[in-house]
Amino acid sequence: LVLFIAFIHVLVSAQDTTEIVIGSNLIEDAYINSEIFDPNGNGPTLMSSHWIEDETPNFGRSLLKFDLSDIPERSIITAASLSLFHDSTGHSNIGGENSGIVLRVAEDWADNTVIWYEQPLTSIVNAVVLEAPDSSKQDYTNIDLTKMVQNFVDHPDNSNGIMVKLFDEVLAYRSLVFASVDNENEQIKPKLNISYVQNVHHDTIVVLQPGAEDGKDAYVNVVYGTPNGSRNTLVLSVWNYNPGGFGIGRSLLEFDLSEIPPEFVLRKAELSLFHNYSSVHYGHSTLGGANNLLVQRIIEPWAEDLVYWDNQPETTEIHEVVLPSTHFEKQQFLNIDVTEMVNDIFADNNYGFLLRLEDESYDKPTRSLVFGSSDHEDPDLWPKLELFFINTSSINNKPISPLYFNVFPNPTKGTVNVELSKTGSSSGTYSIINPNGLTVLSGSFSTKSFAIDATSLPKGMYAIRLINNGSTSIKKLIIL
Repeated sequence: LVLFIAFIHVLVSAQDTTEIVIGSNLIEDAYINSEIFDPNGNGPTLMSSHWIEDETPNFGRSLLKFDLSDIPERSIITAASLSLFHDSTGHSNIGGENSGIVLRVAEDWADNTVIWYEQPLTSIVNAVVLEAPDSSKQDYTNIDLTKMVQNFVDHPDNSNGIMVKLFDEVLAYRSLVFASVDNENEQIKPKLNISYVQNVHHDTIVVLQPGAEDGKDAYVNVVYGTPNGSRNTLVLSVWNYNPGGFGIGRSLLEFDLSEIPPEFVLRKAELSLFHNYSSVHYGHSTLGGANNLLVQRIIEPWAEDLVYWDNQPETTEIHEVVLPSTHFEKQQFLNIDVTEMVNDIFADNNYGFLLRLEDESYDKPTRSLVFGSSDHEDPDLWPKLELFFINTSSINNKPISPLYFNVFPNPTKGTVNVELSKTGSSSGTYSIINPNGLTVLSGSFSTKSFAIDATSLPKGMYAIRLINNGSTSIKKLIIL
């Protein structure tokens, strides 16, 4: 079991918003092409294209990486907008629609070494689609990268920038053409506008990435009538097994959350799944159509050495997460936001997640997603769950006295009843604090028993804080 807990101390109020511009001096970019075999990181143009020259097809993609070192750790990104400006060459839709997509890059690269045949892997999570331009000279001045930049700030060791490519690269004579940071025209160089607030509390980060000894995952398939919980691969598929007929594959995954301290309030939960490069399935497949990933919460117990297709546990659609179809056979799924599902797990029972294709229609076979399991020999491929908590014992750095009040029902669907102990004062103030450390509801009380109407608050995990006679007490509150 890999359990890493880190404390990050932040001292500035979350209400203070900072706006910065990441200009061309803080951006590294490169253009890669299937017919260019040397690095091309200092050209004036970034292209995403499929073209044919001298009867030879070539494909172009662009990479950009941002220096975000001036943003404090654990800051909350409220907005991030990328501006790309058309180059004099202009976009082309001669061969058809030229929409694009922005993908997060999942591996390190450098503009003076990267080439097409050694390009880095990408992640499909939080990808941004670029609508086809209305003209050959259209600028893209408001590409929303808020979620992606938040990933970069939360994971500075994996802040490797973005890839811009055509959404599909099938038809030739199509392109998106932008100025690079090396363009001679300063006005059209890429820039990234970011607004952020600093965190107000000490974050506690718990990273769970168990291996074979402590991990719990399994693969089930219609064509397999026995348990299959020790494979090094998690497969989600609709496939035509010949012989054997059509089969549907799903995978189950559960993390041990029993050691999470009860005073911790969940701010964010992220699941990461890694492409299994050593699988006999080779890579993700979209030969039969889209392979969108569906993640659901399991609501019944299961055992990896006993589960198979016919006895697989029930799931719930509540707070399920759908990810878009992959663009490459080898693509990562980094930092999938499963916060609401994990909140439900803390409020109910922990039976983990079911991973499956969103569309399991038999008429669309030859589709799959292939990930490493906790039994894989490469620990970098083990599924990972990262939990970001507010440690309620340190909110606003105020001393916390022993808890002297009860909250019920907890979890609640809206109304919160508070009952103070006989020794406590009968007057004071209360506040409910959301996972970002912001007070979302507050008031005063003058009796030892009172109710708080929290029906206006979104579902999730909160902290309820009472202050009286100079003392502060805090408890965790879950709203369903």
